[in-house]
Amino acid sequence: MKIILLISILFLFCHCKPQNYTYEISGSLPSNIYDGELIYLVPFKNASPETVDSTRIKDGKFTFKGNDEEVKILRMRPLLRLAIQELIVITEPGTTYIIADSTSAAYGTPQNEVLQNWKNNLIKTNSESAILHQRIKEASNTQDSLLLASFKDTLIIRQQDFNYQILMQNDSNTVGQFIHSMTYHSLREEQKKSLDKLSN
Repeated sequence: MKIILLISILFLFCHCKPQNYTYEISGSLPSNIYDGELIYLVPFKNASPETVDSTRIKDGKFTFKGNDEEVKILRMRPLLRLAIQELIVITEPGTTYIIADSTSAAYGTPQNEVLQNWKNNLIKTNSESAILHQRIKEASNTQDSLLLASFKDTLIIRQQDFNYQILMQNDSNTVGQFIHSMTYHSLREEQKKSLDKLSN
């Protein structure tokens, strides 16, 4: 009887031991209208029902905790993605703070700061590029068209240099590998060679 009691106590102790998590994602939404909705944390690659995490929103907030470091997508059900933008995050050690809205953002941990900086720059560049593209279409003469095209070329070079610097500084971590997969093809040949040497 004493042995059974001892085993029961040990069993309870083992199962009540708090889990040590390496990462925490602490998020907030613009209002409480989303309370009760599920929000999902989905692996960027090879997602399956077994690897998707979810939690319910309460008081306009949500939290995820875990131990794996990888690229994941924070998303809500499809109809709500029009108002709450999907967000790519790195589940790295520490607490990542999420503002989930029409321009969702992440901050608080080193790799997510890099990822957010990259996202902000990409949005800015795409916006400037779209304006230049429209102005080129509307240009009234060849001289103006060529001048605007040169501005667009400068914009491309600036984006290449920005991506290259990020990759040089993050060649071996998770965010670097992700941005590499998204931008390597768009770099200049000398930048590609330099990165290839770094990885060898």
